[in-house]
Amino acid sequence: MAILNSGKHQKIKNLLIKYLSTYHGRFLALGLIAALIYLPTYLFILWRTTFIDGKSTVILNLGFLHLGITQLWQHRSQLSQQRPHEDERFVGHFLISCGALSLPFCLESASLQAFVVMLVLGGVLYSSFGMQVFKNFPLSCGMLFASVYPDWAFLSNYIFHFLTGPNFLENIMAVVGKHALTLIGQPAIAEGPYINLPTGSVLIGSGCTGFDMAFSIAGFSFLMGIWMKQPWTRIAIGMFFGIVLAFILNIPRIMLLTFAVVYWGKDAFEFWHGGWGGQIFAGVLFTVYYYILMPIYKSDFSLSKSKEVK
Repeated sequence: MAILNSGKHQKIKNLLIKYLSTYHGRFLALGLIAALIYLPTYLFILWRTTFIDGKSTVILNLGFLHLGITQLWQHRSQLSQQRPHEDERFVGHFLISCGALSLPFCLESASLQAFVVMLVLGGVLYSSFGMQVFKNFPLSCGMLFASVYPDWAFLSNYIFHFLTGPNFLENIMAVVGKHALTLIGQPAIAEGPYINLPTGSVLIGSGCTGFDMAFSIAGFSFLMGIWMKQPWTRIAIGMFFGIVLAFILNIPRIMLLTFAVVYWGKDAFEFWHGGWGGQIFAGVLFTVYYYILMPIYKSDFSLSKSKEVK
């Protein structure tokens, strides 16, 4: 066993020496160092959004990363034949250098770090394979870039609020929640983003609108569609049903949180509004959606698989 381990270590050492002995290899090492600097921030945000905020965007990051790497790996023989031109290699090295040198000045912003690492990743791909890698595998490269940003739900929510103005979706969900509570005999009143009951009120914040889960479930449908080799029309249909389902199932979640605030106390609200409550809700949503999505995707999946066998 010791002999085998030493053999593996020697192979890794020889590989490192081989790469570091070349001009291009040293730039790849610089890109790797930049990625390692960003990695703690990346993992911390994934952990916080999953276990503290109760989001499910980690599925998107892992899915994009897996599919992007897998698809490129499946075409590794084709990629190995793509040689970048000298100007492409120069531009790629320039992008890696700019990203790596600017990263220490972006440590206070996770978003800036992510975009800088995307720049580095673009430089690595461009200097290694040239423009052809982006022309031949745009989806794979796009998923790799998307996997770098740690919280797409936050970014999309920010853009949505910028386009629609403050409390647009919050006010709508407050009215919908009010009507749902009224149907079960609760004398609820909606005032802006607030749902008021005689014994208390609850504020519908941006995390309670269902937007984050709608975004995550749409991304999940997209990943499943790519993995199951579905046509784009089927993927669009699956994403649409996922978004609709997320907003529908968010209504009982709003009702539950309202009861927790008004009747059950702070501890109950913190549980259902926090990481565990968010993941329970996400688990129910993804389970229901799975059984809706499979009838949409499964028939085409079987057909595509049979064609591949032939």
